[in-house]
Amino acid sequence: MPTWVLWTACLALVLLRGIIAAAESALYGTSDLKAQELATAHPGPGGRVLRHKTEREPAATALRVGMVLSGFLAAAIGAFVPPQLLDFTRLGEAPWLGVATVLAGALLVGVLATLVEVTMRGLANAGPERWALRLSWLVSLFVFLFFPPMRVFMAPINLVARGFGRTLRFEPPPPPLEELEKLLAAQAAKEEVDQSAPQLIRSDR
Repeated sequence: MPTWVLWTACLALVLLRGIIAAAESALYGTSDLKAQELATAHPGPGGRVLRHKTEREPAATALRVGMVLSGFLAAAIGAFVPPQLLDFTRLGEAPWLGVATVLAGALLVGVLATLVEVTMRGLANAGPERWALRLSWLVSLFVFLFFPPMRVFMAPINLVARGFGRTLRFEPPPPPLEELEKLLAAQAAKEEVDQSAPQLIRSDR
């Protein structure tokens, strides 16, 4: 297969990893309260965003697996099909030149992937609700593809972990205190919780 075809696939995987990172940042940057509003205003994509927020483990699993797979495949292509500029084996027959070529190709892909991820996360963080709506279909697709096999894969691992009183789960980071405060304030306004609940969070910081 021509080198340019493999590197086109490599760059596509790097871009896909960046898009997954954007979907992750947008999803976690959207508050639960905002997700409920999006579900009402946009029943299709908004409903998917709300489901991903409430069913946290499937979404977290799918996003993590998607990022790992796309990054690993891109790095593999970069390592074993390096660009001509980084093919140090043309300089001699020493074994270390082959190792240096593999490492240089993988490092190049790693740098590109990092730049793309940082850029895509920055764009998503600038408008998380908009990006969460746009990429909700991708998260749903990844949940459909990756979560069932990962549950099967994790089952025997959890059998061992339970012997130590542990259960392994994919979980997103906990929401920031500011988000909890806003959610409690909205519920307090509807008289669903005590009016002093937001102040309690503020006093515990």
